[in-house]
Amino acid sequence: MEQGVEKTPVLHVLGINDQIVSSERTQTLIATCKISRVEKHEGGHFVPSKATWRQFFANYIATGDYNSVDVPSPNPLLTNA
Repeated sequence: MEQGVEKTPVLHVLGINDQIVSSERTQTLIATCKISRVEKHEGGHFVPSKATWRQFFANYIATGDYNSVDVPSPNPLLTNA
């Protein structure tokens, strides 16, 4: 592993109906990332683009604090793995 990679924050946005990447592979990736935030959406293998998601992405990036719980989930019923 490259030096510093363990400090890189990763936002995982998962589609619960993803037919391309299995949940086992997704969980393996999440487990290898030391600083992770997991958000789920009801779709498949794509980046959600509804207004709530666009606002979430903008706020999440703007805070600079990638582990902040101050940026609410765009879909609180499906948040976290």
